[in-house]
Amino acid sequence: MRRALQIGLGISALGVVQLGAWLLYGWVEHERGADVSSPTFAYETSTGAAPGQDVPLERADGSAARLRDHADSAVILHFWATWCAPCRTELPALIEAAARHPHVVFLLVSVDESWDVVRHFFGGEVPPSVVRDPHGALRDAYGATVLPDTHFLRPGGALAARLRGSRDWRAPSARETIERLTAP
Repeated sequence: MRRALQIGLGISALGVVQLGAWLLYGWVEHERGADVSSPTFAYETSTGAAPGQDVPLERADGSAARLRDHADSAVILHFWATWCAPCRTELPALIEAAARHPHVVFLLVSVDESWDVVRHFFGGEVPPSVVRDPHGALRDAYGATVLPDTHFLRPGGALAARLRGSRDWRAPSARETIERLTAP
């Protein structure tokens, strides 16, 4: 009887801890503005030259990529991870947005520790727009401490905007924002 009581109390305590973690997660996501159902597509205006032009990124095939390789194009630089719930929710729509805007370079920068988890996430076929920041140097250059974090760069490498948190990339306001912020 005493053993059953201890087990019951342990299970109850675990339930309370899980509930607390769930509530904390919900609050953090709310504070981050991670409501992907939001009809607005708010962003912070950025100015100046884009940092990290020479930071090496990895493609899934092992080749290198750098921001400077796309200096003449508008770039959407999106930091994400497979363990980030809002990232997983918005990423398919962001990949679709890349297909709808071929004049814009989308660099979807995974901050995961290895390609194995990224490949698993995509079922083995990693989209060409997905790259990895193996040492976190580009993430650090952009101050991307909370994911997802998106930066718009104008042709020539000037910063245009930053979007903290996830968005509905299928929304008409997303299309309008992409066109406005990537214009020369």
